[in-house]
Amino acid sequence: MKINNCDNIIINNIDGLEEKDINRKRNKVRAVIINKDKKILVCRNNGVFLLPGGKLKNNEDKIKGLYRELQEETGNDYSNFEISYLYTLIDYQKNYIDRNNNMFNRKIKTDYYIIYSDTDINYDNRNLTESEKNDFEYYYVDESSLESLIDENTQNPRKKYFDNELKITIDILNKK
Repeated sequence: MKINNCDNIIINNIDGLEEKDINRKRNKVRAVIINKDKKILVCRNNGVFLLPGGKLKNNEDKIKGLYRELQEETGNDYSNFEISYLYTLIDYQKNYIDRNNNMFNRKIKTDYYIIYSDTDINYDNRNLTESEKNDFEYYYVDESSLESLIDENTQNPRKKYFDNELKITIDILNKK
């Protein structure tokens, strides 16, 4: 495992939330998995496109947590692939609605990493949550197709969040 680190932190707080306004904090990790055709792996869950990864468990190491999440979602062990830090997004979200229709203000810190891999999804080895099992699909898309997944006018708070995440990721990748 080789990790290249740098400081590339983006803070998104369009509603001007303060720490006292926050009801929920989460730390997450996500991977930009790029294959030999320079296509990026995205997942679709409940009508929302997102990068693979997810929540870190209490005090879990970021890289170990990323490998765990990728194992659960893709069925693959990525620990033998080179991984590079891409950026960190600190996102303040007002009136966010989760999968269970609970609404709250949250602060999410997500670290993004790049992995170059041609590994296919191992459907038999995945360990998805109950909500993911019903609606979780995978796509390899080029950058222009990734941009077409973004809906600037969506009113869905989950889609707004994940679309913003995709947009920032595209911008960061274009600067590399």
